[in-house]
This record gives sequence, structure tokens and C-alpha cells, in this order.
Amino acid sequence: MRFFEGVEFAMRQGRAMVNSTFHWHPILNGYSSYFPARFASRLEIADELPGRDALAALIEETDLRFVLVHLDRLDSGQRVRWDREMALGNSGDRPALRLLASDDANLLFGIDR
Repeated sequence: MRFFEGVEFAMRQGRAMVNSTFHWHPILNGYSSYFPARFASRLEIADELPGRDALAALIEETDLRFVLVHLDRLDSGQRVRWDREMALGNSGDRPALRLLASDDANLLFGIDR
């Protein structure tokens, strides 16, 4: 499984946990040195975002409320999907992502159910 390979993966997860102290909302990565139950499958689902099926699955399983996208960490295929999401916006389908804030490096979406 490509998600769980090497030091880079561990460093990304650690940074996510540390960065969560700025907002104190729960994150899919967990909150300590132990990953939460079903972490691997949730990470695979999250990799399919912004797809509606992936979004619905994460909401169902975790009560997801926000999605933070670090644009500089996306591969070319992921970037195309997120660019398409930005261009199409809220299509009226539920669940949907609503852009709350953005800058050159990040997108913050809220979930419209």
C-alpha cells in the first residue's frame, strides 16, 4: 500500500497532528502516536476526494465537517480533480464541498449535507 511507506509518510502525519493544534478540531489522522481504527481505509477513501462517493463515505464513517487541501502536496491527477471541483463549485448534489477559504497553497472546504 503506497500510503504507509517510509519516513515521509510518518512526517506528514506528524505535521498534520501538530497543525491541528491551531484549530483543535478532530482530524482523520488521529491525535497521538497511534492511528485510529480504519485509518488505512479512510486514507484510501480520502485519496479519491473530491469525488462525491468518497465524500459521502467519509461523512458516513467519521462525521467529516471540513476538508483542508494542501495544493503543493497533490500529484497531477489529484490536482486536476481539485481544479475541476473549484471550477464547477457546488453543483447542488449532496453531499457537496463549499469553499470557505483559500490562498496560494491551501483550500479549506466545509461540507454541505
